[in-house]
Amino acid sequence: MLLGKINIPAHLRFLFSVYLWGILFFTLLRIILLITNLSTDILPFEDYKYIAGSFFYGFRFDTSISCYMLSLPFIISSFGFIFRPLRKIFFFISYYLILVFYCVAFFICCADIPYFNHFASRISRAALHWTDTPWFMIRMILGTFNFWIYLIPFLLLCVYFIKAANRAKKKVTEKISEKTFLFSLKSFLFLLILAPLLFLGVRGRISAKSPMLTGTAYFCDNNFLNQLGLNAVFTFMTSLLEDMRPENQRLNLMDDETAVKNVKKYLNSGNGFNSPVARKIIAEGEARKMNIVLVIMEGMSRFNMGALGGPTHVTPNLDSLKKRSLWFENIYTQGIHTFNGIYSSLYSYPSLVNKHPMENIPSKKFYSMPQVFKEHDYQTLFFITHDGQFDNAQGFLTGNGIDRVYAENDYPSEKALSTLGIPDDYLFEYSIPKLNEIADQNQNFFCGFMTGSNHFPIIFPEWADIKFNSTEEYLKIIEYADWAIGKFMKLASEQRWYKNTIFVFVADHGTNYLHTYDMPMAFHFSPLIIHAPGLRLEPKSFDGMGGQIDIFPTLMGLMNLPYTNNTMGVDLLKEKRPYIYFTADNKIGCIDKEFYFIHRMNGTESLYKYADLAQDNYLSQFKTRADSMRTYAFSMLQATQCIIEKENFSEK
Repeated sequence: MLLGKINIPAHLRFLFSVYLWGILFFTLLRIILLITNLSTDILPFEDYKYIAGSFFYGFRFDTSISCYMLSLPFIISSFGFIFRPLRKIFFFISYYLILVFYCVAFFICCADIPYFNHFASRISRAALHWTDTPWFMIRMILGTFNFWIYLIPFLLLCVYFIKAANRAKKKVTEKISEKTFLFSLKSFLFLLILAPLLFLGVRGRISAKSPMLTGTAYFCDNNFLNQLGLNAVFTFMTSLLEDMRPENQRLNLMDDETAVKNVKKYLNSGNGFNSPVARKIIAEGEARKMNIVLVIMEGMSRFNMGALGGPTHVTPNLDSLKKRSLWFENIYTQGIHTFNGIYSSLYSYPSLVNKHPMENIPSKKFYSMPQVFKEHDYQTLFFITHDGQFDNAQGFLTGNGIDRVYAENDYPSEKALSTLGIPDDYLFEYSIPKLNEIADQNQNFFCGFMTGSNHFPIIFPEWADIKFNSTEEYLKIIEYADWAIGKFMKLASEQRWYKNTIFVFVADHGTNYLHTYDMPMAFHFSPLIIHAPGLRLEPKSFDGMGGQIDIFPTLMGLMNLPYTNNTMGVDLLKEKRPYIYFTADNKIGCIDKEFYFIHRMNGTESLYKYADLAQDNYLSQFKTRADSMRTYAFSMLQATQCIIEKENFSEK
């Protein structure tokens, strides 16, 4: 009745009815997926309370996909109703496009149900692995009842959808047959008003930072319920489009078999395991099961620290920690983006060239820091200052061993001072009660932090009780970030879990100081401080080459906990690397204590003696060294490519 009073153009009524039918049918398919997974192993009774949340997120993803599919028909039919002589042909074009789009979408969603039941992951482009043998794939599907039975709901949905669309179409054709003006101002105004709403529906979120990503659906601890909220068309098309981008094509630096052979030699790994990097670590001495606090510091290049030749009086707290801790002299970040830092620090794998490692969520969890600690009965938490959907961090982390991710929506709204959310000191302050709750349960915890204040836009909280020694804004924000760490350590020292905790401080990436090379070292050169007040370790400096990927094995070695190391990392206290390697979008770097090798994906290479940031290229003079560094870096990255493709993460 209300629509009749407003006198909405007939084509818009049609599109809205199509949207409602589509949402209904997507919801029915989600119900089928839920019913086929009603087992206590997948969905314990205590998690039933979260089912409504899955359907809420499902509605959002279904709406996003529906808006995608209706966008082109909306534009075409709108122009037809604006320029009235064209409306019949334009409307019928839109009508048949809608039938094709929705029937394809229903097919993907129906195929997703057996796919999920087999792989425990929503459908992605991985389902196309067998397209080179289509007859084999067809026979396999038709020969398995659990696969072909889902053709029945697909056919039923298509039939009922076409009938419903046809009924709605008849109401539009009645309007089309009426005589009217050549131009409709009303239809033009509706186009202007509704186009932004349709765009908003496609994005799924009003946040300017990021549209909806797969991680948006990850809202609880139950992996099935998190994935239940996704739309199969969304996951399939997202993975397909990402793989089609030129920068996301497969890495082919060298032959796979050669790379794997080299890595097994470098890491002394792979014996008796499917994964080429897996190796059993036998603990030496008494096991020390301790809490782990990992602070990944935004943009905290090693060159920021006053104790290391940086500006004086800027990082007094980090400088003081360095003197009382294990300090690692030659640590490099695996990439130049925050997502590289989180990924490599937690999961001990390098970022591949031009890859966003957290954009998609693997169906098999990485067997690294969070998951190994969970097996040792740890609770795992991660704190982010800003929107948890940015970089797909929240979804990726909760899909890979983190029990709870705290992000901007969890904090008081008045504490969010910029697009980067809350300032560092409040991030740390907020975490203390959460960690106390776990400690009060006599349970160990792994707690990760991704700070954000040392990043533009620079915002200083009014409540910060700090007297700055610097006048430049970029130095003052480093002072604030360091002050926040000092405040956190003071608060932590007052808690009963303090002496049973190992604190780790590392950068997500550095800062682009000193533009001598086109792959600036300062963007990768990171502090690494391991502070364990309860172990009473003698402060010591280690000068071996290492990276973020080595944090996890080093911590396991400190605690003497047995495990299978199925990562690219090594224990820096017991093992030596000849080089450490890293990437910066379309470049690969490899470094030792004298030389810095850079390979650019356009084929050009350089070898520098970097002590004085000299720009002389020694590639031809030290060809043997360059070949060795290239082979080391290429082998590690190519082997990582193989492991990711085969999802050999969870080897135990």
